[in-house]
Amino acid sequence: MYSRKAALGIAILAVLGLSALAASGATASGATTFTCVTDPSGTLIGDHCLTSGTGEKSKHVAIEPNTTTTSTLTNANTAEETKAAKSATLKATLAGVNTEITCSEIHGEGTVENRTTGEEMFGHGELKIHFTGCEVKAPAGKGCKVPEGTITTNQLTSRTVGSGATGKISPKEGTTFTEIKLEGCSIAFLNNTFPVTGSLEAKTNGATITLTHAEATTQNTLKFGGQKAGIEFAVTTKAHSKAGEETHPLSYTATP
Repeated sequence: MYSRKAALGIAILAVLGLSALAASGATASGATTFTCVTDPSGTLIGDHCLTSGTGEKSKHVAIEPNTTTTSTLTNANTAEETKAAKSATLKATLAGVNTEITCSEIHGEGTVENRTTGEEMFGHGELKIHFTGCEVKAPAGKGCKVPEGTITTNQLTSRTVGSGATGKISPKEGTTFTEIKLEGCSIAFLNNTFPVTGSLEAKTNGATITLTHAEATTQNTLKFGGQKAGIEFAVTTKAHSKAGEETHPLSYTATP
């Protein structure tokens, strides 16, 4: 459970998020959160708010400062040229045992807004992320499971860093993303609950937020059960209307 939760907490990410990372658009004074609205005269692609790809054309529309927008985050359509979902994977070595947890589905919900600190504009988000379809891939053949295959993070926060091409994700309170419980292991030590702690920085490209295992381990800010950990994921975010339905992708790219 421990390694699974870590993967989830990070993915999101994220991811935070991932729904939390909803800010983008670089200016001299920082970053701004945008939605991508369908417009035949636009230069962006609506599916993931990119300058290339498939889908209807769209344009950036900035979210007014200090205006809260509800959002969701998902890993759907993030792999195989937007035709499949990329799983989230958390890895760490616990007491000398290589441990790997993979979760097939990621879903998050929260809020985003544009904020200012002096002359700096940045995107701020708050969210929780749910990982489902979680399986312990390593150690293989040792019977380890994550109860119900589900991991849920604590409340997380995210904000854009610099021009908005990077988002930092961390727990809203304290340092714990989540706690992952492992059970059924033939290795007694692993039948325990392990915390996932620290912070992460993920890249943004249009409405997509990504982090690789190599990037996470290089940052050296994530721990699983007190040990250095890596996580890999890809998610996209969308804004919601007042009625609650998903409407437009949230863009994390530079100001057009």
